[in-house]
Amino acid sequence: MRSARLTAVGQPQPAPWKSAGRLMLLALLSGAAAFASTLPTWVYAEVSDVLQNASVAVPGSDAAPGVSALALVVLAATVALRLAPQKVRYFIVAVMVAAGAGMIFSVASVLTDPASAAQATIGSQTGVIGMDAQYSLTVWPWASLIASACVIASAAAMGAASRSWVKNKSKYDKTQRFETQEDFDEIDTWDALTHNFDPTDRR
Repeated sequence: MRSARLTAVGQPQPAPWKSAGRLMLLALLSGAAAFASTLPTWVYAEVSDVLQNASVAVPGSDAAPGVSALALVVLAATVALRLAPQKVRYFIVAVMVAAGAGMIFSVASVLTDPASAAQATIGSQTGVIGMDAQYSLTVWPWASLIASACVIASAAAMGAASRSWVKNKSKYDKTQRFETQEDFDEIDTWDALTHNFDPTDRR
């Protein structure tokens, strides 16, 4: 029977789904996807009155500005999570979950009431508030909703897995770990390089 692979500190290596690199990558991609989804048009409004007819495109950054801001919070928190002590990690995870929930709430507000979400943009482009309009939604709010849910899922997974991550140690301890470690994920590779250890140059 093949024995379990051990880390340099004598602990079994975490399951693949608990890998810091994989979970951080998922959280970063989810946050980036949520932010990117606010750039295209979310709502089309066909407005008309006795003086004018106009078609107004409302981007997600205008319809749901909270999504863009909270997505940036998620990206910053993801990086901080890997560097923080264990007790602080739980607080950061809570912040990420709250940010994901806030993003979902913002998107849901647009899906349920596109008229309110579009009014500010319509007013700035036409100079008139409260015009009669027909509204249609694009696929991007739904994409943002999925990305927001992935933020919550990845944050919860990181909170559950972070106990198995190798704790921050001194430079000497880390160099010893790098010399005996067999597998390097993206975060481990970056950590090794910052300590002048090249994981690709193994003798």
